[in-house]
Amino acid sequence: MTTRTILTAILLAILPLSIIAQPQPQQHNWPQAQQRNWPQRMQPSQQPRFDPEKFQQDMLARLIKDAGLTPAEAQAFTPLYKEMREKQRAIAGQIHELKTKKYSSEKEYLNALTKIKSLQVEQAEVEANYYKRICKVIGAEKLFKLMLAEDRFHRQMVRGGNQNWNNNNNRRQWGQKREK
Repeated sequence: MTTRTILTAILLAILPLSIIAQPQPQQHNWPQAQQRNWPQRMQPSQQPRFDPEKFQQDMLARLIKDAGLTPAEAQAFTPLYKEMREKQRAIAGQIHELKTKKYSSEKEYLNALTKIKSLQVEQAEVEANYYKRICKVIGAEKLFKLMLAEDRFHRQMVRGGNQNWNNNNNRRQWGQKREK
């Protein structure tokens, strides 16, 4: 027999043994306190559906709380805020339509860019006009706190949902200095 045949026979004999001898994954019996609290992965059918109304209610509740609005201020602020966001959402829909449409010529692309930019300006004007109206109702300081709270709420939702918002809410409040 040749050396090659002998080596092949040895490898074929050792290969099944190496598969059997593979180390098994180690089962850890850590105490409950040491186990990590990772979120469980859900199957698509188990995932909760996004509820825009609940999201808006949660956001408004958080904004009102963080800005320190009184019940009367909150009652005056909420319809104005919802109206502003609805108009902005409609404009955002038009922008989305223009961005997803297929164009065939340079002129069509230029027209689409011009229209998108004018809609973005219109969206900013809507916000500026409503901020003036809201400022008359709740004051500039509380409106400023609302803007900051809204930005923070959206950042927290993007980072990991409502549990992050609640967990990180123990951080310093707006305007508080860091302790040294």
